[in-house]
Amino acid sequence: MRWMMKGSGNLPIMFALVTLKKPAEVNGGMAPIFYAKDEKEREKIATYITRITNATVHDMEEGTYILTLNA
Repeated sequence: MRWMMKGSGNLPIMFALVTLKKPAEVNGGMAPIFYAKDEKEREKIATYITRITNATVHDMEEGTYILTLNA
């Protein structure tokens, strides 16, 4: 992904969404969306992804986390 942000410095890139919302309620653009059945599963999915990718989690409230990576 670094090539997409060439020359832009250290800007965060939206990497993925983890949400409690139903598929019809969410549009993530090009980012993958992980759907969780409850808050415990949402936390577990976000934790696993951040451990693997070193992403940062941002709580957007209303049941959705956005995971970002710095370019």
